[in-house]
Amino acid sequence: MSAALKALSGGRVRSEIAAMTLTAQERSLALRIATGSVKRHLTLDNIFNAVCRKKHVPEPVREIFRQAVYQMLFTNVPIAAAASIAVDLARRISPHYGRLTNSLLRAVDALPREFHAQPPVSDVFRRSVFLSTDEGGPGSLLFDRRLVRRDPKGDLEHASSLPAFFAWRYLKRLGDESFWRFVDWADSAPLLTVRPNRLRLTPEATLSSLLPPGAATLEMDGLSTRLYSIPGPVLAILPGLEDGSLIAQDAANVLPVEAAAVQPDMSVLDLCAAPGGKTQLLAESMCPGARLVALELVPERAALLRSNLDNWGVPGVEVITADAADLPREFVSAFDVVLADVPCSNTGQHARRPEVRLRVTRDEIRRLALQQRSILSSALSAVRPGGRVIYSTCSLEPEENDDLVRSVDGVDILSEKITWPLLHRHDGGYFAVLARR
Repeated sequence: MSAALKALSGGRVRSEIAAMTLTAQERSLALRIATGSVKRHLTLDNIFNAVCRKKHVPEPVREIFRQAVYQMLFTNVPIAAAASIAVDLARRISPHYGRLTNSLLRAVDALPREFHAQPPVSDVFRRSVFLSTDEGGPGSLLFDRRLVRRDPKGDLEHASSLPAFFAWRYLKRLGDESFWRFVDWADSAPLLTVRPNRLRLTPEATLSSLLPPGAATLEMDGLSTRLYSIPGPVLAILPGLEDGSLIAQDAANVLPVEAAAVQPDMSVLDLCAAPGGKTQLLAESMCPGARLVALELVPERAALLRSNLDNWGVPGVEVITADAADLPREFVSAFDVVLADVPCSNTGQHARRPEVRLRVTRDEIRRLALQQRSILSSALSAVRPGGRVIYSTCSLEPEENDDLVRSVDGVDILSEKITWPLLHRHDGGYFAVLARR
């Protein structure tokens, strides 16, 4: 795993860029390069292999190459500026690698290519690269030579920057037009949405003063909670987020809570609850004194959950540190509603979490499905007969979603929904409302 990938997986990149002495425009560009070069990792490595004959090049030099070529092909950064910085960085490793990087970047710059205002088509996948809306598209760069030394499955991987397993799976499920819209979303900046905390903030006039210029209401079928989209990559903390008046939450995370249809006097259990956005939204529908339990396995995340709930002004929530797959005995048949937002592959968050496309494998999905099944079984044991379990993921994979739900005995599927991020820039996800018999 590259250093950039590790940094993104650990969440360090955003915090480190935010702490730098940079203008807002410079921070935005730095974040775009850091995330974009990971999203384009597979394509950039193919280009590296096409221009470099050396078999053993250190990973730091490869990372310098990726970030430089990302700027050359996918941003408006002047090619000379990107190349100059890259050569200087490589030279610090050794003069030899400075010369090598200079030679490779010159070779990339010399590759004849032209822009097409259409996505790649199958007969030129191996020499095409899709360009997202954020990268001057939608469209594609068509090179005059093959850039992939692989079988045909690798050609689509190269053109889309998605691993072959995901790319062909999504193409089959969505069809050509929707597939490239999906790739456009995956390779663009994620949508940030916030909602007012109704436990703290009610006057609309006060809310408008907390939103930055350009914020707009997210219009989405089936969504009743008011969400506001925030333009551009926001690295600075909005004042409303800091004091708890606003809560950052994606539409895909709100929909399962709305589907729970919690009534004021119900007893509710929220499994895998950190960082607490769903718990807070559940609390907005409940009356004071109604039982709301939020459970989290990791003590540090449970502490974060408690801290967030305090900041958001959510009183009376029982925060418990426990395993969602092994609930306390007193939880058996104790709740009217159980929300099980289970750990998952995060493939509905390709735009928000660039490392997902390089981290998740078939084996990982199979392993997660076993864990998810165990948590769902536990959730069903905690709900009263006739009560509801809302099972949700931020995954788009059938093994974690509808296939898993349909393999469970003793439940009725009241409703289910998979959200594809095609019309809006929100995350993808899935939920099912299950009734225990």
